[in-house]
Amino acid sequence: MRGWEDYTMADIVAHQKRIKALNFKNNQVPNKTIAEKEKSPKKSKYRNEKVEYDGQKYDSKKEFNRAMELEQLQRLGLIKNLERQKKFVLQPSFKFSGKTIREIAYVADFVYEENGKQVVEDVKSPITRKNPIYKLKKKMMMYVLSIEIKEVWYEYF
Repeated sequence: MRGWEDYTMADIVAHQKRIKALNFKNNQVPNKTIAEKEKSPKKSKYRNEKVEYDGQKYDSKKEFNRAMELEQLQRLGLIKNLERQKKFVLQPSFKFSGKTIREIAYVADFVYEENGKQVVEDVKSPITRKNPIYKLKKKMMMYVLSIEIKEVWYEYF
């Protein structure tokens, strides 16, 4: 009997194709071969689907839908100066022992003015809201820049 080390990738793919053909004949759902799995796009960490619309890219459908809602509010005059993906530097880069240490920055999904006040908004799910890096940057936004992040999560998105 041969060990796994004796099989080539071509042997494994051919074997999986034979199994797939047998499953298909028996009306079973065929499995993907290893080669097909390698070709399929990698899913994102939080299972979000990126959206491209009108030349702009959005990290998720929820962010895209919120952007459409905010654009409508801006057209109605309820908000103004809507910006996407605005960067806030929480700590600038610096030199330490001859090495450059990168800046710490927070990138907000949306920034706009509402009733004369700046609103910094981020579309978050219950899972992404618990991300430790996000939680730290949220606190730094409050402490360093005195800015509170408005977290938005709508079930209908």
